[in-house]
Amino acid sequence: MEEDDETFFVNLTDTIHAQLIFTQAVCMILDYDLASTLSIENATVSEGDDGSVSAVFTVTLSHNPWWNSVTVDYATADGTATAPEDYQSISGSLEFPLFIDTGYITVTVNNDLLDEEDEIFYVNLSNPENAEIDDGQASGTILDYNTEPELFDWGCDGYRRRQQNGNCRFSCHTYKI
Repeated sequence: MEEDDETFFVNLTDTIHAQLIFTQAVCMILDYDLASTLSIENATVSEGDDGSVSAVFTVTLSHNPWWNSVTVDYATADGTATAPEDYQSISGSLEFPLFIDTGYITVTVNNDLLDEEDEIFYVNLSNPENAEIDDGQASGTILDYNTEPELFDWGCDGYRRRQQNGNCRFSCHTYKI
Protein backbone atom coordinates (compact mmCIF):
# COMPACT_ATOMS: atom_id res chain seq x y z
CA MET A 1 0.00 0.00 0.00
CA GLU A 2 1.36 3.43 -0.90
CA GLU A 3 1.67 5.66 2.16
CA ASP A 4 4.02 8.18 3.77
CA ASP A 5 6.76 7.25 6.22
CA GLU A 6 5.40 6.95 9.76
CA THR A 7 6.91 7.99 13.08
CA PHE A 8 5.99 6.92 16.62
CA PHE A 9 7.52 7.26 20.08
CA VAL A 10 8.30 4.70 22.77
CA ASN A 11 8.33 6.00 26.33
CA LEU A 12 10.07 4.01 29.07
CA THR A 13 8.95 4.40 32.69
CA ASP A 14 8.84 2.61 36.04
CA THR A 15 12.07 0.66 35.97
CA ILE A 16 12.96 -1.93 38.57
CA HIS A 17 16.64 -2.30 39.55
CA ALA A 18 17.77 0.01 36.73
CA GLN A 19 18.26 3.67 36.02
CA LEU A 20 17.08 5.13 32.72
CA ILE A 21 19.44 7.41 30.85
CA PHE A 22 17.04 7.92 27.94
CA THR A 23 13.32 7.72 28.58
CA GLN A 24 12.05 8.19 25.03
CA ALA A 25 12.94 6.67 21.68
CA VAL A 26 11.80 7.78 18.23
CA CYS A 27 10.90 5.02 15.82
CA MET A 28 10.32 5.48 12.08
CA ILE A 29 8.60 3.11 9.67
CA LEU A 30 9.95 3.78 6.19
CA ASP A 31 7.61 3.09 3.30
CA TYR A 32 9.46 0.93 0.79
CA ASP A 33 6.42 0.04 -1.28
CA LEU A 34 7.37 0.80 -4.85
CA ALA A 35 4.74 1.74 -7.37
CA SER A 36 3.85 -1.22 -9.55
CA THR A 37 4.32 -0.46 -13.25
CA LEU A 38 2.95 -2.12 -16.39
CA SER A 39 4.66 -2.48 -19.75
CA ILE A 40 3.78 -4.29 -22.97
CA GLU A 41 6.19 -5.92 -25.44
CA ASN A 42 6.02 -5.78 -29.25
CA ALA A 43 4.97 -8.88 -31.21
CA THR A 44 5.84 -10.09 -34.72
CA VAL A 45 4.06 -12.71 -36.82
CA SER A 46 4.60 -14.11 -40.31
CA GLU A 47 1.56 -13.91 -42.54
CA GLY A 48 0.55 -17.11 -44.27
CA ASP A 49 -1.62 -17.80 -47.30
CA ASP A 50 -4.88 -18.79 -45.60
CA GLY A 51 -6.51 -19.01 -42.19
CA SER A 52 -5.05 -16.93 -39.39
CA VAL A 53 -2.13 -16.68 -36.95
CA SER A 54 -1.97 -15.27 -33.42
CA ALA A 55 0.11 -12.28 -32.38
CA VAL A 56 0.77 -12.65 -28.65
CA PHE A 57 1.68 -9.54 -26.66
CA THR A 58 3.29 -9.99 -23.23
CA VAL A 59 2.26 -7.53 -20.52
CA THR A 60 4.60 -7.38 -17.53
CA LEU A 61 3.92 -6.04 -14.04
CA SER A 62 7.11 -4.78 -12.35
CA HIS A 63 5.99 -6.29 -9.05
CA ASN A 64 2.58 -7.34 -7.89
CA PRO A 65 1.39 -5.48 -4.79
CA TRP A 66 0.79 -7.92 -1.97
CA TRP A 67 -2.49 -6.34 -0.95
CA ASN A 68 -4.48 -6.21 -4.18
CA SER A 69 -4.76 -7.45 -7.75
CA VAL A 70 -3.95 -5.20 -10.73
CA THR A 71 -6.09 -4.61 -13.81
CA VAL A 72 -5.48 -2.70 -17.03
CA ASP A 73 -7.63 -2.09 -20.11
CA TYR A 74 -6.33 -2.72 -23.63
CA ALA A 75 -7.44 -2.02 -27.19
CA THR A 76 -6.00 -2.47 -30.67
CA ALA A 77 -5.50 0.45 -33.07
CA ASP A 78 -4.80 0.61 -36.79
CA GLY A 79 -1.39 1.51 -38.15
CA THR A 80 -0.53 0.51 -41.70
CA ALA A 81 -2.51 -2.68 -40.96
CA THR A 82 -6.26 -2.16 -40.73
CA ALA A 83 -9.02 -4.11 -39.02
CA PRO A 84 -10.83 -6.25 -40.05
CA GLU A 85 -8.88 -6.84 -43.29
CA ASP A 86 -5.46 -7.50 -41.73
CA TYR A 87 -6.27 -8.32 -38.09
CA GLN A 88 -9.25 -8.66 -35.75
CA SER A 89 -9.74 -5.59 -33.55
CA ILE A 90 -10.12 -6.39 -29.84
CA SER A 91 -10.47 -4.60 -26.52
CA GLY A 92 -10.87 -5.77 -22.96
CA SER A 93 -9.39 -5.85 -19.50
CA LEU A 94 -6.40 -7.85 -18.30
CA GLU A 95 -6.22 -8.85 -14.63
CA PHE A 96 -3.13 -9.75 -12.64
CA PRO A 97 -4.26 -11.77 -9.61
CA LEU A 98 -2.14 -11.71 -6.47
CA PHE A 99 1.41 -13.01 -7.03
CA ILE A 100 1.08 -13.05 -10.86
CA ASP A 101 3.28 -10.60 -12.80
CA THR A 102 2.81 -11.60 -16.46
CA GLY A 103 -0.27 -11.52 -18.68
CA TYR A 104 -0.94 -12.06 -22.38
CA ILE A 105 -3.08 -10.37 -25.02
CA THR A 106 -3.72 -12.40 -28.19
CA VAL A 107 -4.70 -10.71 -31.47
CA THR A 108 -5.84 -12.75 -34.47
CA VAL A 109 -4.01 -11.82 -37.69
CA ASN A 110 -5.69 -12.70 -41.00
CA ASN A 111 -3.61 -14.47 -43.63
CA ASP A 112 -4.02 -13.57 -47.30
CA LEU A 113 -2.46 -14.10 -50.71
CA LEU A 114 -1.74 -10.41 -51.33
CA ASP A 115 1.82 -9.32 -52.06
CA GLU A 116 2.19 -6.26 -49.82
CA GLU A 117 4.64 -4.47 -47.56
CA ASP A 118 5.03 -5.54 -43.92
CA GLU A 119 2.27 -3.93 -41.85
CA ILE A 120 1.90 -2.66 -38.28
CA PHE A 121 -0.98 -2.34 -35.82
CA TYR A 122 -0.90 -1.33 -32.16
CA VAL A 123 -2.09 -2.53 -28.76
CA ASN A 124 -2.59 0.28 -26.22
CA LEU A 125 -2.89 -0.05 -22.43
CA SER A 126 -5.09 2.35 -20.42
CA ASN A 127 -6.98 2.82 -17.13
CA PRO A 128 -4.71 0.86 -14.76
CA GLU A 129 -5.92 -0.01 -11.27
CA ASN A 130 -3.35 -0.45 -8.46
CA ALA A 131 -0.45 0.21 -10.85
CA GLU A 132 0.96 2.81 -13.23
CA ILE A 133 1.69 2.43 -16.93
CA ASP A 134 5.38 2.62 -17.80
CA ASP A 135 5.23 1.58 -21.49
CA GLY A 136 1.64 1.55 -22.69
CA GLN A 137 1.92 0.90 -26.43
CA ALA A 138 3.22 -2.08 -28.39
CA SER A 139 3.42 -2.60 -32.12
CA GLY A 140 2.31 -5.76 -33.85
CA THR A 141 4.32 -6.35 -37.02
CA ILE A 142 2.86 -8.55 -39.76
CA LEU A 143 5.67 -9.86 -41.98
CA ASP A 144 4.45 -10.52 -45.50
CA TYR A 145 6.09 -13.48 -47.21
CA ASN A 146 3.71 -13.60 -50.17
CA THR A 147 5.44 -12.93 -53.46
CA GLU A 148 3.97 -11.84 -56.72
CA PRO A 149 3.66 -14.79 -59.08
CA GLU A 150 6.34 -14.86 -61.78
CA LEU A 151 5.11 -14.42 -65.32
CA PHE A 152 6.61 -16.51 -68.09
CA ASP A 153 6.57 -15.99 -71.82
CA TRP A 154 6.33 -19.31 -73.59
CA GLY A 155 7.88 -19.41 -76.99
CA CYS A 156 8.92 -22.16 -79.35
CA ASP A 157 12.01 -22.17 -81.52
CA GLY A 158 10.30 -24.31 -84.08
CA TYR A 159 9.46 -27.93 -84.56
CA ARG A 160 10.53 -30.97 -86.51
CA ARG A 161 8.28 -33.67 -87.74
CA ARG A 162 9.18 -37.20 -86.81
CA GLN A 163 9.06 -39.42 -89.81
CA GLN A 164 8.45 -42.61 -87.88
CA ASN A 165 5.08 -41.85 -86.29
CA GLY A 166 3.91 -38.57 -87.79
CA ASN A 167 4.01 -36.63 -84.48
CA CYS A 168 5.42 -33.12 -84.23
CA ARG A 169 8.23 -32.45 -81.80
CA PHE A 170 8.57 -28.94 -80.41
CA SER A 171 11.69 -27.41 -78.97
CA CYS A 172 10.48 -24.79 -76.42
CA HIS A 173 12.21 -22.25 -74.16
CA THR A 174 10.82 -20.14 -71.32
CA TYR A 175 11.70 -16.50 -70.83
CA LYS A 176 11.12 -14.70 -67.53
CA ILE A 177 9.43 -11.34 -67.99
